[in-house]
Amino acid sequence: MHRSNKLFITPGVLLTFIILCLTVCSPAPQSIFASSITLKAAMAAAASDRVNINFNKWAETVNNQLKGQVSIKVLGGPEVIASADQIEALRNRVVDVSCLQSGQSSGVIPEMMFRVICKMDHKALRESGMLDLINAAATQKANTVFLGTLSSYNQFWLCWNTDVKNPKTDFAGVKLRGVATYNPGIKTLGATAVTLPMSELFTAVDRKMVDGFGQPIVEVEGQGYGKMKMIKWAAYMGLAGGQGEILVNQNAWKSIPSDAQQKIMTITKQYEEEAAAFWKQQLDTAWKALQEQGVKVPQWSAADMAWFQTIWGDGILGDLKAKVPAETIAKYSSIVSKK
Repeated sequence: MHRSNKLFITPGVLLTFIILCLTVCSPAPQSIFASSITLKAAMAAAASDRVNINFNKWAETVNNQLKGQVSIKVLGGPEVIASADQIEALRNRVVDVSCLQSGQSSGVIPEMMFRVICKMDHKALRESGMLDLINAAATQKANTVFLGTLSSYNQFWLCWNTDVKNPKTDFAGVKLRGVATYNPGIKTLGATAVTLPMSELFTAVDRKMVDGFGQPIVEVEGQGYGKMKMIKWAAYMGLAGGQGEILVNQNAWKSIPSDAQQKIMTITKQYEEEAAAFWKQQLDTAWKALQEQGVKVPQWSAADMAWFQTIWGDGILGDLKAKVPAETIAKYSSIVSKK
């Protein structure tokens, strides 16, 4: 019997063959090869603190605009990792991102205090090269990238409850809460530094264990010192910022594709602008409220006020000279002199 060598292919088999070819030959979807990078983030201030408002918005925007590429998972504040431990956690990549205060990272990166004393807003910090100077130290000393600052116009003021007509002489004997940042300035004033934790400050002022303290003026108003008539006078210390700095572990940053890094930097600059406007409004509102509560700026001469606003930064810079290479101090001074 003669058998035919022809191969009969049914329509169903042919369709299956075509689909199989298309599946094998077509490139696989991007999602099969590229997985999103998740960065764990912590904050130095309590999650409910207004200092974190702009950082949380920044993280949310990164998550929305880089969906599928990078996501920021905010773990929480000091209840997750103690504020003082976050810079080491960042260096060792226990977390990838941290919203830190300059004073809390300065034990490892003393140059972070340049941010507080340089009297520059976010734009000047970038354009002058100051951010680059600080970032070089952050990279070398803590394996981190100083991405940006979210605290322009968050000013530190000295608040007290006794009359001081001449700042160069009348602070003698006045008890001020002392911390490493303020102690050189307190010494210059001739005042007495009293060491106590922030958690005990309100009670200490109320019981007159101290006569005054330095703190961001927005926090002073928010905590009720003026409302409770616990302070009578306040003066800007010439210190600002340093309350919301975005630091990223260097290895984590390098793991992000360059196009995603550029998008994150664009978002960071956007929120630097928004944070500056936010803190300017907060500053104006807080000071207006304190004035209505009877708090006054002392009527010192322009020269005395200028001296007062210089001694705090000079004290911090003097302390930094013992911790930072002379070459770095010289670069700092050069940048500041050109602003």
